[in-house]
Amino acid sequence: MTVTEFRPDPVSRSTVREGNDMLARRSRQFRAVRRIVAVLGAVVMALTAAAVPANSAVPGGREGDVYMRDQNSDFGFEPFNGSVWNSPDIKVCNVANPACVPADPKVGGTSYIVVTLNNPGPGAPAGNVFGNLKLYYTALGGAANWPGDWNDINTIAGLTVPPGQTTVILPWPNVPGPGHFCLLARWVSNDDPMTFAEGANTVTNTKNNNNIAWKNLTTVAMDRFTAQTRPFTVRNPGNETLLTDLVFAQPDKPFAGRVIVDLGPTLAARWKQAGSPGVGVRQVGATQVEIVDPGQARIKNLPLTPREKFETRLSFTAGDQTGRFVVDAWQADRSNVDIGGARYEITVK
Repeated sequence: MTVTEFRPDPVSRSTVREGNDMLARRSRQFRAVRRIVAVLGAVVMALTAAAVPANSAVPGGREGDVYMRDQNSDFGFEPFNGSVWNSPDIKVCNVANPACVPADPKVGGTSYIVVTLNNPGPGAPAGNVFGNLKLYYTALGGAANWPGDWNDINTIAGLTVPPGQTTVILPWPNVPGPGHFCLLARWVSNDDPMTFAEGANTVTNTKNNNNIAWKNLTTVAMDRFTAQTRPFTVRNPGNETLLTDLVFAQPDKPFAGRVIVDLGPTLAARWKQAGSPGVGVRQVGATQVEIVDPGQARIKNLPLTPREKFETRLSFTAGDQTGRFVVDAWQADRSNVDIGGARYEITVK
């Protein structure tokens, strides 16, 4: 280390006085600047505090940011503004191969859940991130309570996620019936904790945290002029009575056949008591409602008490047209907010 010693030249007394006066002025200027800097610093701290959510689970920041996408357009920013129940980073395979064609789980056998972890997200720089990947399932349908409606599938503990994309395959042995499920993936890490504390609403948790992804997809393979039935569970995940709509849309080409919803006796009676409100639907039986508008249809104002749930049945009857079709079904609250749904991918041969 080099030390440079500063030695002043001799000066007269008048020069000293002038120097002292200059130092005094500089001192006053410095104190004024210091007060301004202090005020600006306080403003910056206040703005920073306002930018961090009050219920943030990461008050001390994070060392990494691993994320799973809610949609293809998701780059990890929180909260995500859009539907969150068809993550492209989760799929079910019947073989332990990440390049597999997605399929429904094999009841009684072993299926494989393929999860893609992306690193880094926008919340931290690139680097190795350590944590556990946890998988859960519940009945296929809409809104779901966390953690009450979810069941454990498997956990991979002590996982290291390097920068880039990491594909993880989790075996699911002894798959229970009926084989049509919602799946939930949670990345749990001390290096990369949840940005927002988790509550009872799975949709809210998934929107707020890029550590959580939700996949509600079932396949329907059928021949022409045949019918297949799939479940859709309607739920109230909260602690207050919920008025919910069942909404249906066909985002690609319209399904060349009929889609009929069987509400079951209790929900059908409640819907009738409410005046059978709906858009793009018609009642075709005591408990059955047909979807007649492929753009969007609604069965409106279904009342559910706290934590209540009902399984409805969707019947798909194919016509003479072959090909691939998509039907989306979801629950909406009174503000028309999507609170959970499922996608039905139909293949007619």
